Amino acid sequence: MRRNWFIAALILGLALVANSGAEAVVQTGCNVADNKWIVTRDGPINGGYNNQSCILVIDQTVTPDLQNWQADAKRIEITGTAGTPVVIVNMATNSKLTFDAANGDIVVKFATIKARSAVNFFCSGTDSDPLPVHNCRLDVDDSIVIAAKSLDIFKIPGDPSSGFSTDGNLTVSTVGDIDFQNSTVWGGSGIHFKSSQGAITIFCPFGSVGGPCQDPLVSGVLEALCPIIPGSNPPTRFPCDVQFLDRDALRAVCFPGAPGGIFCGGGNTEARFSAFLDIDVSGSTFTFLNHVSFTSVVGGFKAGKKNNLPSRITSDSNLFVTVHTTIDVTDAIWDVGGSIKLTTDCAGVAPGAVCIDAKRADMSSQGNMQFTADGNNGLIDLCGGTFEKVGSQFPKFNGGNSPATYPQATVKFTTTQCGPGNGAVIDGIDTGSGVAMTPAAYGRRAFVLTNGGWLLGLDIDPPRAL
Repeated sequence: MRRNWFIAALILGLALVANSGAEAVVQTGCNVADNKWIVTRDGPINGGYNNQSCILVIDQTVTPDLQNWQADAKRIEITGTAGTPVVIVNMATNSKLTFDAANGDIVVKFATIKARSAVNFFCSGTDSDPLPVHNCRLDVDDSIVIAAKSLDIFKIPGDPSSGFSTDGNLTVSTVGDIDFQNSTVWGGSGIHFKSSQGAITIFCPFGSVGGPCQDPLVSGVLEALCPIIPGSNPPTRFPCDVQFLDRDALRAVCFPGAPGGIFCGGGNTEARFSAFLDIDVSGSTFTFLNHVSFTSVVGGFKAGKKNNLPSRITSDSNLFVTVHTTIDVTDAIWDVGGSIKLTTDCAGVAPGAVCIDAKRADMSSQGNMQFTADGNNGLIDLCGGTFEKVGSQFPKFNGGNSPATYPQATVKFTTTQCGPGNGAVIDGIDTGSGVAMTPAAYGRRAFVLTNGGWLLGLDIDPPRAL
């Protein structure tokens, strides 16, 4: 019995020695010629990197050997090419990826970065390379950044019917600006962006599944898929026989130029964006799974059009915007399962100038909808927009609870203020003194004059198939 125990102990000891010898190596070196560690030149960093006096350049794919993989450097550059992106995917259970720049920027271009539990970007100092000296910032272009248990925005990778991933936290904390351009950004459980001295800019042009789809007859896809049939008279492209080899090829019909689509959002627990300066999400589409907030200390909030694309946001809970200067949500399309609350101090806004610009916006909320500019004294422009508060009350604008009580000195919404045919459509159910007349129907809309002289309009959606 004792001999069996000794053999078992010996085997265990050998196993521990073998495992110890296989442990990942954390690189700490630096090439003195240029003060850089370049992965293709100086060696792999599968076990991580730690030298805060050196610039780390990740220019080839890294396969992390650790559950909690980390790169600590003076400055971090992750740069691939359109044809060969840098891939850093931590496949371990409850895996994490952390990129920490002590005194420099973090630059990510043409890269795929994924972990199951958390993806973190930190930069806490200043950068003097290149000059001038500036607060360190994060720039992400043409990349994919996902924190989700499935390593995908969906619970089953590539399958929208499985539902969105709801695990994983994406955290960005910088001194300077945070800038994401044409990149997928997803944190299943939480999204936390904070710039203590800079701005936040996100351009997510195609956004969540289902929208906005571009008509293939006008987007240029038709010409690529269906060439003119030789000898046809008159020239025609039909019948057109198209074969799709994979999901990306099919998606590209609706989202040309964006293989696989660009999707932004998540936040099953919460999504929080906090900046010292402006927050700009113009032209972006987000799908948030719970409460989302945008907060600026001394700046404003921009969610208008960019590249002719409107801001589209869906949220299963509340959407709050709190800033110091102006709010621009012109042409925005928002559908929120909770409340929408826009609040600004109107700091620096000239008398009579617009503080909250919501012209042509289309907003719907299941909970309260409330816009407040400078304690109800700043100007709100709703001209040409549609604002729907689902339920028994109207939206609240600058203290007014219904169109009859909106202060017209600070809320532009009537045709007299906005021009013929350009007044706001404000939906709610508050008949005030009651209704005696039979509604008049026009298309999907019904109009009725209340006993108190107010014209109410209802937009009727046709029944949807289950």
